Amino acid sequence: MWQRRRLDREMAEEMRFHLQMEAEREAAKGLPPEEARRAAERNFGNVGSIQERSREQRGWLLLESLQRDARLALRVIARQPGFAAVVVLTLSLGIGVNTAIFSVANAVLLRPLAVRGEARLVVLQTVDHDNGKSDAGLSYPDFADWRKSAGAFEKMGIAATTGVVVNEPQSSWRANAAVVSPDLLLAAGVQAELGRRWREDEETGGAGPMPVLLAHALGVSRFNSDRGVVGKPLRIADAPAQIVGVMPDRLFPVQPEPVDLWVPAAYFGDPAKAGTANASRSYRPYLGALARLKPGVRLEAARAELEVLQASIRAKHPELGKNQTVSVVPLRQYIFGDLRPKLGLTAGIAGIVLLIACVNVANLLLGRAVVRQRELAVRSALGASRSDLIRHSVVETLVLAAFGGAAGLLVALWLLAGLRQTLPESLPRLAEIPLDGTVLWFALAVTGVTGVMCGLWPALAGGAAAPGDALKSGGRAGGNTGRTGMRGALIVGQVALTLPLM
Repeated sequence: MWQRRRLDREMAEEMRFHLQMEAEREAAKGLPPEEARRAAERNFGNVGSIQERSREQRGWLLLESLQRDARLALRVIARQPGFAAVVVLTLSLGIGVNTAIFSVANAVLLRPLAVRGEARLVVLQTVDHDNGKSDAGLSYPDFADWRKSAGAFEKMGIAATTGVVVNEPQSSWRANAAVVSPDLLLAAGVQAELGRRWREDEETGGAGPMPVLLAHALGVSRFNSDRGVVGKPLRIADAPAQIVGVMPDRLFPVQPEPVDLWVPAAYFGDPAKAGTANASRSYRPYLGALARLKPGVRLEAARAELEVLQASIRAKHPELGKNQTVSVVPLRQYIFGDLRPKLGLTAGIAGIVLLIACVNVANLLLGRAVVRQRELAVRSALGASRSDLIRHSVVETLVLAAFGGAAGLLVALWLLAGLRQTLPESLPRLAEIPLDGTVLWFALAVTGVTGVMCGLWPALAGGAAAPGDALKSGGRAGGNTGRTGMRGALIVGQVALTLPLM
């Protein structure tokens, strides 16, 4: 593949050697040198045809043809920069919008959470039907009863968020801390990205400083991703603390709001004490608990078990109200809620934008095929097959689509910057919308499909007139009603797609 020119030179030298040997044999028969050379050429055959067949035996012929078509396409584009600019701008809008929307969907919905066995993780909450609240919080006494009696779960932990003041030797700053009960990190199956997780004796309250886990975003923004941050001393709420690890990216506590620090509840204020200090179980400072289902336990069975437990709790504590029930929701559903159908609708709209761009470009290419009819006829008369003309049309459009895809990435970057400013801050992972490798592969796939769609349709539908007729007419479009009807159908399709989009 990379030595074509050397191989061609060697093959030409081989042909000349054979022709010379054949001419010498003819000359030995008594023919003059010129006649001997012509006789040798007749005996040997068409040199160009033999060389072409030899090249075919090497393989890679299609790739060589694609390379030639690409070089020709670049020359054609250079001769018509205005037309190329219109096509590239049209495709860049369609590809850019779809890339931006996919970036949001990939960051928010498709990327896995930094937990182990996500499918078995559920969020437990109480629901107060009297007040119409689907999320009525959760009191620690209720949670303690569930953890003690429910047999459907391997581990169960609870977390609450609170604002704290963090003191360093040279500065002080406010942070949002997740106060975590024992077993929450075990239930999630989370390992520290840097450093270590809490030890068992630290979760229940030890004699040393408060162990602190930094959220990934805080470790990047405030401590500049310094690996030496582990072991750094702090003071939190006037209590000595020490950073023992950094949590991984894409991690959520029980509540979807972002947190800066993770601290054990035993150091920061035991939630059990908060529960016993309030005789009424109506005190619910927690948004929910995270639990891991045992292998083989279905969600419905776990929900039914908790409903029975909560019914017994209501019977012992009438102040809770008879309409307070339990909610057991898969973790991903709890975090993202109804975002999937909303993003699906947005992706559908973006797809329509791309389809409109494709139809627009196909119409432009079909119109240009009319102008280039004489050129196509000359190439056909010189031996180009129908498949050769179609392949060249598709390769030329793919080259234009490649430029459109590169420009589309710039459009996507611009759109993402605007989306981060306009989307609600409550949107999970709003800050995690990068143009990563997955998004780049998506953009490449969209660019390839778009290029093939835009180039193949006009090439198949437009066709080329008979070479003789096209050359006689000087390449004018004449009355090609099929091509005119196709252009009309494309215009109708553009309007039909645009109206529902508006």
